[in-house]
Amino acid sequence: MADAIGGRAVQTRRFLGLTLVLVLGLGGPAYGVTVCFDYVLYMLTGTDPRPVGDHRMQGTSAGDVIAVLNSQGYKRLSRMPAGNELKAKDVIFLGTSHVGYVAAPDSIYHFLQVEGTSRTNVKYDAGALPKHQDLGGKRGGYFEGDSLADFLSRPYIPATSYEVWRQSTLVGLVGVWSWSASVYSGNFSITSQQPDGTFTGQFSATTPQDVGTIQGSVQGDTIQFTRSGIWQGKPFIQNWTANLENDQQIMRGNVDQNVPSKWASSFSAQRR
Repeated sequence: MADAIGGRAVQTRRFLGLTLVLVLGLGGPAYGVTVCFDYVLYMLTGTDPRPVGDHRMQGTSAGDVIAVLNSQGYKRLSRMPAGNELKAKDVIFLGTSHVGYVAAPDSIYHFLQVEGTSRTNVKYDAGALPKHQDLGGKRGGYFEGDSLADFLSRPYIPATSYEVWRQSTLVGLVGVWSWSASVYSGNFSITSQQPDGTFTGQFSATTPQDVGTIQGSVQGDTIQFTRSGIWQGKPFIQNWTANLENDQQIMRGNVDQNVPSKWASSFSAQRR
């Protein structure tokens, strides 16, 4: 794994499908760690944004990395997962001073400015960084496979909190689904789905008057939607919740409704 990340572009690209974690230091000076952002961009895109010999000043920023993450469908999580909860292509922030790339849960790859080089204009290609263990005891360098705890302790000002970003794997639901719930059956058609997973559509059942609209959302393999309509002259609402199975071709779940009272509490649906 270390060789895959260490230098050669072909081996690096093979690593790109693995877990990503981005960490930016909390407050304080940046300590010249600008090349760490170049490194993560290199891992994300396969291209060093500021290689040695580039006419621009070396060192991109946290904002540059975030722009790429947004373009690749990443979202910030509402809590800080533990090291062993980090997943493929996850991203972590600690302010704006440091960034790392993770190969697997609790295994983070990152680069810190080498001690004593912040004012000497030392440059490195993002794919050929000096390894920490080869620096004769100096702080900084390229770290391979750090745990989350070690990663947080490496910066010149250790960090204690962070933000994690995760790439969204949105399931496309648009289309017609055939459903059944005990003796009842019918179709629902999802006609519109937004990038955040929310969707709208139409609902029909065996009984001609049993029709209505649906609106809901999907997150991962969990789908929930509200069905509303008119039954025997009265409005009603049903909440449908299910898990997607069989490569998102089938959903199974439960119905929580206020009418009609004879409806089954579980259902299944299959993409047509």
